[in-house]
Parts: sequence; C-alpha cells; structure tokens
Amino acid sequence: MMKKLIWIIIILAVIAGIWHVSSQESAGPVSGETIKIGAVLPMTGAGASYGEDQKRAIALAVEEINAEGGVRGIPLEVIYEDDQTDPKVTVSAAQKLINVDGVKVIIGGVWDHLANAIAPVIDQEKIVLISPSVNADTVGVSSPYFFMTYPPVASMGPAFEEFLTKFENPKVVTMTWNNNWGLGHAEVFKEAVAKTGGQVVKEIVLTKPDGNDIQRELTLLVPLNPDIIFTVMNFSDTAVFARKKSELGIKATTLNHYNLATTYLNGQIPNEFMEGLYVFKNSPSNTEFVEKYKNRYQMELQIPDADSAYDAVHVIRLALENNGGDTSADALVSGIHAIKNYQGASGLIDFSQTNYTENKKPVLEVFQGGKFVEVK
Repeated sequence: MMKKLIWIIIILAVIAGIWHVSSQESAGPVSGETIKIGAVLPMTGAGASYGEDQKRAIALAVEEINAEGGVRGIPLEVIYEDDQTDPKVTVSAAQKLINVDGVKVIIGGVWDHLANAIAPVIDQEKIVLISPSVNADTVGVSSPYFFMTYPPVASMGPAFEEFLTKFENPKVVTMTWNNNWGLGHAEVFKEAVAKTGGQVVKEIVLTKPDGNDIQRELTLLVPLNPDIIFTVMNFSDTAVFARKKSELGIKATTLNHYNLATTYLNGQIPNEFMEGLYVFKNSPSNTEFVEKYKNRYQMELQIPDADSAYDAVHVIRLALENNGGDTSADALVSGIHAIKNYQGASGLIDFSQTNYTENKKPVLEVFQGGKFVEVK
C-alpha cells in the first residue's frame, strides 16, 4: 500500500511539473511587464499640430494592439516626451527615454532638423528610431537604426511635372524654408521646371522655421510678375502668404505644400484668400483608419501624417512578431526588414529593401468654391 502511495505521489509530481512548464511557456506577462516605446513629439512649438495628431494616432494603435493581447502576450506602453520643436530638447528627451525609462525603440524625429539631432543618440545607444513624417531624401542622416514610415520627396516629381505642363515656358519663383526639407522640395520642383521648359527667376530661402517676413518677400516679387510661385513653409507663414498675396494683387498661380491646407482647415485662413490656390500632398489615409480615428476622438484628422504614426506602432508590433519578441536593436532591425507588403493605414509598407517606405502617391488639389478639389 505504501509503495502504491509513493508511486501516486511521484506521478502527481511529474504531472504537476509538466503543467508548470507548459503554463510558464504559454502564460501572459509577469504583472507589470510591458514593452516600452518612447515617443518624442513636438506637442508645443511650431510643430505642435503634427505632434498632437501623431500622439493620438500612436495611442489609438497601442489601444488596439493591447486590446488584442499585446505582442506575444505582452502589452505595449508608450512614454511621451514633448520636444517643443527644438532639436536640443529632442536630444535630451531621447536620452531620458533611453537611460531613465528604458525604452527599446523611439517614434520621433518628426521634422528633419529634429531627426538630424537625434540620429547620433540612436547610433551611440543602439536604439531603433522610426520617424512618421520625414523624407528619406531630405532628412540628411543615415543609420541602420533609423526607419521612416513616410515616402521620399522625389516621389512628388511626376506630379510636379504634370502640373507644370499646364503652362508654356513659365517664370517660376520658389519660396522655401532654409533646411533640408524645404530645400529638398525646391530641388525636386526645379528639376521638374527644367524638364518642362520653365525658368526659375528667383529662389527665396526663408531663414526661420516660421514667422518670417512674408510680406516683404512677396513685395519684392511684384516687379518680377512670375507665372508660378512654389512654396514650402510652416503654418503661420502660409496664413500670411495667402492673405498678402491677395492684398498685393499678385496673380501668379501658386503650388503650396499641404501645410497651407492644414492652416486653412484649422480656421486660420479665410475663404476669400484661398480661391485658386493649389496644394500638393501624399495620398490620404485609408478610410478604415479615418473612421476609427474620428470615432475614438470625435474629431477629424488634423494633419496628413497621423496615419504614418499609427503605422509606426504596427511596424514595431510586426518586427517583434517576426523576431520572436526580441527587443534588442539588431533584432528589431532584422524584424523590420522582414516586413513586406503590409497594408497599413498610410498605404502598402515594405521595408525589405530600404529603411523607408514608398507607401503614398502624390496628389494635387485646388481650392474651388469653398473646398479642395483633386486635380485629375
């Protein structure tokens, strides 16, 4: 009897041991365990409208992923830092996220001068950075740890050429911010001008991110009587541009970065100054994302790059699923490069060959009758 009892105890112990191992392998996270993601966004300063919309998009993606069980059973946690649209603050915010909060990946560097500042930090610390809104061909930095869920400026070239073919040997003025983003757009547009028989008669380079003396610059253009003015500016400058162009009686057709449309949609430019203004942008978010965003926040998307911020979170999710949940930098890099033909909110995402995506197509719109109409 005693021998039989001993065998029963042994069998129960073995079963308990097997159950313990099995439960450990399939168990959810230890209480409090999370995968930490840092987000360095301009929630104040010149880029505040970008940062706030991207923050909401990131939060939406994290909520959805966590509601479905997280990544391999571990929830995502985002720690947000406001870089105030100041590259010095971007650097200190990234260092805080890495050294104090222990994040393994950062979403940020949303404008090129901010990404340029943070790049040495991610190289030194070996932390993956995903920017939702810089262009690979204008950002000015390169790193194996730096990825972009946004297309290059060069993708706009064919749309610029198509726009210019509506004019015969036009006189062209460019007005852009003096950084890689502004000058990069100007270079692509000037290439299109050269291909279509136009002539660039003046290049205006604005010295500040915003708040430049736009009236003075436009006054200098009056004697030139240009046919086209091409602008790449930030929000306050676009509002002054639209108003002063009308007040000075400048008849030139203008093609403007979508920042002008964003400024109008935020109520900062009256309709009377908008008629006939063209804007260029990337193809819009898919309708599913637009509706989810609207339902979650009871508001419309404010900027066209929120979808890329949303997708940045899903890129992290996919990378971790691809690499078995390894949060080390090199494993994340490998996991991201394994992403191919993923249908995101911003379009088709493929990192198999490059560190950036070509997920969007160029779109031109013109303001007519109180609304923007796509130019076919």
